[in-house]
Amino acid sequence: MQNFNVILTKEQIEDKIKEIAEHIDNDFRDKKFYALVFSKQSFIFASDLFRNIKSDICVDFVFNVEDINIDSFNFEDILSFSPFGKSILIVENLIYEGNNIFELKNIIENCGATEVKTCVFIDGRNLEEKNSKLEFDYVGFSSQDVKFAGYGIVLNKRFGNLPFVVES
Repeated sequence: MQNFNVILTKEQIEDKIKEIAEHIDNDFRDKKFYALVFSKQSFIFASDLFRNIKSDICVDFVFNVEDINIDSFNFEDILSFSPFGKSILIVENLIYEGNNIFELKNIIENCGATEVKTCVFIDGRNLEEKNSKLEFDYVGFSSQDVKFAGYGIVLNKRFGNLPFVVES
């Protein structure tokens, strides 16, 4: 086993997820909402988050945004539901740039969703890439100029199974 520089412990992660879930429950109180897990690597964060949410939630996994042909796009070909008239939560574990998640948010809004919120476990964007138009609704942790591994985040296809986050 490698010697890691642990930057987020299992306990810190669990506490933050409970806090985020509480905020989501408050915002989606008395609403059924739909969660879209944005990447395969997000499944660990998403599953822990969803287990802590008490609201009525339907979960699906998202596709690659680049594969969407907006002119002939039909959500029901890719997802188990149409976003029209629904409250949507997009969930991602790590963002270094964020453009794709906001592109997906715009597509969903243009398909008639009632509301679309974004949740990210770690916002790793640097200050130049952050702007007021691209803010997440729920953020676990923020850090700049650090590469991560653990808790679903992989380094050379390894270490995603660690129950904590390390600096890679």
